[in-house]
Amino acid sequence: YRDTQLRIRCQKRGENSFSKTEVNAKFKITSLKWDQSLSDPNSEKFQDLANTIENDITAMLKSDKELNDQADFTVSVKHFKKGSVVVDFKVNYVIKEAYIAIPFAIKPSNISDMLGDNFQFQKGILFQRFLIATDSFNSSTPADQCSAKGCSHKCDYNYESWETRHTGDR
Repeated sequence: YRDTQLRIRCQKRGENSFSKTEVNAKFKITSLKWDQSLSDPNSEKFQDLANTIENDITAMLKSDKELNDQADFTVSVKHFKKGSVVVDFKVNYVIKEAYIAIPFAIKPSNISDMLGDNFQFQKGILFQRFLIATDSFNSSTPADQCSAKGCSHKCDYNYESWETRHTGDR
């Protein structure tokens, strides 16, 4: 469920630096026609669709009892792109206090796997309202990709350029 097209950019400092408890993902909705207002985060169409998707993905995460017992989730749609409608979103989670010291607490890969399994299980109809392209769900964890590239500093997922760029020590 990892996509080589999901890219990260490494940097020493910045407000967009990665969190070790985040997952970046995307999927394609084929049942919606592209509307240019979806490229504007301030538009009503963007906000309505983003809120629907955020609520539904949050519900999907909470439906997994083991994950829900261990963490609180925040889902945020970052961008919509043309191509029917491609949804770029981020999941951040906070480990609940009772699980902080447990060595087998959830990791970003657990979130990626759970989301991937659920997107596959939906068989092309997501949340009983959106047709999604087969195998269009992809996810990436910046921490995993950054360490795989040998970075020793912070990384962020760049939704705009989709490129990997490293600065600083390796």
